[in-house]
Amino acid sequence: MLAQAATPAMTPRQQQLLAAAESSSPVYAAWRERYAVLIAVEPKLQRAVLYTRCAKPGGERLLDPNYRAYAETVGGAYRRYLQDSGPASAMASTTKLWAADQLTEAEYQRSLRWLTSANTLPLRNVRDVGTILSQYLENSVDVSSGQLNLAVLLAMKETLAKAGQLGPVVKAFAQVDAAKAALFESLPTELPLKDEQIQQWYEVATWLDKAGNTVQLAYWFAVPQESIDAMAEDVFEERVNQGLQALQAYQRKGPVEDSDVHTLNDEQKLGRKIAYYFGDLASDEIAQVSVDAHNWMSKQAQAYIDKHRAVMCSSPRR
Repeated sequence: MLAQAATPAMTPRQQQLLAAAESSSPVYAAWRERYAVLIAVEPKLQRAVLYTRCAKPGGERLLDPNYRAYAETVGGAYRRYLQDSGPASAMASTTKLWAADQLTEAEYQRSLRWLTSANTLPLRNVRDVGTILSQYLENSVDVSSGQLNLAVLLAMKETLAKAGQLGPVVKAFAQVDAAKAALFESLPTELPLKDEQIQQWYEVATWLDKAGNTVQLAYWFAVPQESIDAMAEDVFEERVNQGLQALQAYQRKGPVEDSDVHTLNDEQKLGRKIAYYFGDLASDEIAQVSVDAHNWMSKQAQAYIDKHRAVMCSSPRR
């Protein structure tokens, strides 16, 4: 049976661990904001533009400086709204909340120390750069257009470069293709780009689309085994990954009623438990959290479009 719906909220214990994990290194803290806006939020903002008949079609819309400013301004504000709104923030973090619940007090303290100690920062940088590379590769295609998402590739390079963490990624690229590594390192990220530069970025993105797994292996092969072993100190990360895999297994199965739970395997049952962490998602109390967040974002998007309509609707379309 599904648990009775509860108002989505985090305990202080959960909040402390999630805050540490989300800012485990400067490079990852910077990337989380860019990644969340460009991957999770921007598709919703695109719909608001389509409704105003001021569409920016295609995967290159985020290379338009005016559209990019809209996405980052409104998307960033929406991210802060979610973080400030207790229920909305909790709803977006159910897997991590479940993972935190699985830790003993000793494991909790061990993970917290690992995530916040200056001594482990070099290890966190290594792990987080690997995570950033993986997250780019998982989202290298723009869902709405089916084109390669150059904006996310540019954001990855810019974030790594500003944090002084670009070198290990370029080195991994070079292990697979030295010419592509040199091209990636040389290309600018500041908008607007020239047509020739866009084509060169597509060249890198197309290569990565095919060679991504090999590049990831090259990155991790360069990390000493003792460093990889030391990363196991963060038990929380291990539990989060377990939860994500279970949730994905359940989502692939599709919604399952109480009467059919027996058809699920153990991993899918765990995924269902995480999906309904706060109880029945169809309950009025739970549904209202998502409705309020969507309405807030829609109002912000419409206000920005109304204010900047002249430049947003007159920008050249690609």
